[in-house]
Parts: sequence; C-alpha cells; structure tokens
Amino acid sequence: VVVVPKALTSRPDGTVSMVYYPARNGEATLARVHSQCGEGCVQWPGVPRVTLDLSWPALRPGVLDVLKLSVNGEELNTMRGARSLLAKRQVCLVMMHVTKAPC
Repeated sequence: VVVVPKALTSRPDGTVSMVYYPARNGEATLARVHSQCGEGCVQWPGVPRVTLDLSWPALRPGVLDVLKLSVNGEELNTMRGARSLLAKRQVCLVMMHVTKAPC
C-alpha cells in the first residue's frame, strides 16, 4: 500500500482545497465539490495536485497489479491523469467505487 498526501487529478499543476469528514469513515474530498464544509469537518487548503502518470513510476516502477481508487467524485479526472499508464498496460486491474453525483 502506497499513500501519497496529494490530490489525484488530471493535471499536475497547482493545488486544491480538500475537506475531511471525521464522522464519515475518514472521507476526504475536494472542497469545490462541497460549497460548505459543515460542522465537524476539517479543511486543508493548498494540497498539491498530481497525476498517476507522473507519480506512480517514481514511487514504484513496473507494472501495477491493482489500483484501488476512492476519490469521491474525481474518478474521471483521476483516470485522465493515468492515460499513459493505461495505454502502456502498466495497470492490470482498476477498482473504484463510483456513485452518481447529486444534481
């Protein structure tokens, strides 16, 4: 297991703000997804953005057996940031939980 204290996105530039909900299984998500953090949550401004294409080879070169993602609404952007890994077949299996975003 590799934990990287960065936000997986489609572009590696800049930073994002994140919110953390201690009462919801430690769930964290991008602050832009939620306009108000609400009671009991913690906000982290300035979290560096990174793509899987740039970060994974530096952490562990070679084929990635299983990529388990829990990115709370950023699934598409995370996959966009992994285009090279996927095109080169450097990922054997991708697992992610996807839910429909509220309208």
